[in-house]
Amino acid sequence: MCDIYNSGGVPFFVPPRFKTTPQLNKEKEERESAEEWELHPDLHTQRGSLTVGSWFPLGSIRPDLYQLPEEPSEWALPNGSAVRLWFALRYQQEREQLVVSLLRAANLPVQCQGNVTLVKLQLLPSDDRRHRQAKARRKGRHPQFNDTFVFQVSNSCVDQCSLNMSMYTVDHQKKHRLVGQVLIPLRHSELKETAGKVQWRDLDNESDQPLSKNGDIQVSLNYNQSLHRLTVVVLRARGLQCCSDAVLLGIVVIGPFMYARGRELEHWNDMVSKPQELVRQWHPLGSADTVQGPQ
Repeated sequence: MCDIYNSGGVPFFVPPRFKTTPQLNKEKEERESAEEWELHPDLHTQRGSLTVGSWFPLGSIRPDLYQLPEEPSEWALPNGSAVRLWFALRYQQEREQLVVSLLRAANLPVQCQGNVTLVKLQLLPSDDRRHRQAKARRKGRHPQFNDTFVFQVSNSCVDQCSLNMSMYTVDHQKKHRLVGQVLIPLRHSELKETAGKVQWRDLDNESDQPLSKNGDIQVSLNYNQSLHRLTVVVLRARGLQCCSDAVLLGIVVIGPFMYARGRELEHWNDMVSKPQELVRQWHPLGSADTVQGPQ
């Protein structure tokens, strides 16, 4: 029932009163509690827990779930100014083939980051003077290559070979600048152990070494005691004096104490102490009349 009142001829109704149920009361309390929480959240903190009617905390944020995964250790960048090169080697014994996968490089000098990056690969010692060449797919500080090359190497010659990789940058004038190089001795046991695995080496850079008057040559030495064989490889030369006619440009004597001193003697001794490696070193060229063996 509802009552009708008439005051001044205008009728109006008084809405009827309904009995509230426990469910309606509960919903009302929750709604009021939520409104009160928005206005005064600090009033509902008790003993380190939250009490808002029938509300409860859902949990805390885990920052570790939002962190980017770290790169594997083999992709770690080098310290300082070293230029690092990543690659993978696999020797297919049944085909007598060395498969070289050149992956990427990192930490190129600032003056090289806008240039094209090349890597020349060559197997040493070899009568084949041709080399393989990889071109970076993009410029910048960390160029990527993702190229694969195959070298034909017989099973009997693997342990006597080394893989030489030299990195160059090419500017807009097509001028090549050597960034550095790495020489990797090949061994059957190591190739089997690291087959297909990602490896890295920091490039050697001798650009900070002063040039001698007549120029320098880089020589690699290895002595195989079981075969009584000495392997000498002339890798590079720099600072040579250009001449119009063919002459003897310079000479260097490398040997034991009876024949050499200084760096040349040290190079020979290193070769003897490291029979499993190709030991390389730069040597200044001297003129034939000034270079003499010890008296």
